[in-house]
Amino acid sequence: MEHLPEAKSTRLLTIYSRLVSGETLSRPQLARDYHVSVRTIQRDMEALRCFISEQNTQQEITYGKIQGGYKLMFTQYQRLTDEEMLAVCKILLTSDAVAKEERMRLLDKLIDCAVSEANRAWMREQLSEAAGKRCD
Repeated sequence: MEHLPEAKSTRLLTIYSRLVSGETLSRPQLARDYHVSVRTIQRDMEALRCFISEQNTQQEITYGKIQGGYKLMFTQYQRLTDEEMLAVCKILLTSDAVAKEERMRLLDKLIDCAVSEANRAWMREQLSEAAGKRCD
């Protein structure tokens, strides 16, 4: 059993950092990673939830069996859905306000930053098809 306060603070900061980077974290895996009990992880998550709430960070830690663990969600504003992002990208794709090379660079950045990793290939395929239709 761990008794060092700095071990707990390091664990909490590391867990928060992992959540911020977009990881979904399971209780059993966290317990194994940090050599603590699942109950300790639950207390850690509650401490992080309280901290986030007090700081008004517009974030929330959620837990779901379907998502496979804890995830950091943004609460104040909503992200664009992948379909909405596709619409924005298609508008940019057909715009002549920006040179083609710049448009492609911006599209890549938008996809990498705003589209879920699971759907990036789909998004690029949709945009490729749209670009092909524009050239016809």
